[in-house]
Amino acid sequence: MTIRTRLALWYSALMALILGAALGVGYLAHVNAHIDELDGELLEMATQAIDEVRAIPLPSATIDGGSLPYVVHARHGLFLVDAAGRVLVAAGDVPDRLADRIGDVPPGRSTLVLGEERVRALALPLDESAGVRGVATGSLAELDASAERLRLQLLII
Repeated sequence: MTIRTRLALWYSALMALILGAALGVGYLAHVNAHIDELDGELLEMATQAIDEVRAIPLPSATIDGGSLPYVVHARHGLFLVDAAGRVLVAAGDVPDRLADRIGDVPPGRSTLVLGEERVRALALPLDESAGVRGVATGSLAELDASAERLRLQLLII
């Protein structure tokens, strides 16, 4: 093998490595940007909902959510959960299998896997003394579809 061939192979391998790393970084940036956008929507929605509910004395079995359905964005859900993990109020796009697991959501941000679907959740305290918290949820279906298309395009490149 001539030196010219070896150098061509070496530079080709180096270029493939650099291109692969750049594409991987681009993919991760794409996915993280979508998750950050969803987290921002969930935080805004949860904050608005908490502001709406703060006037209601908690804990109370008579909470009906009032104007919560108007706070919930499309394709998102909102829950008020007591200290025991029972759902007091559910508003928005709330699949039954999500409502069953919402009491287990830890404080802060988390991702739940419900069969084939992934859901992003943000739990914020509403009334610390009563243990009531607000949990905003949003489907990651759009993100997963977008990431799948991008993975396919990156493989083609």
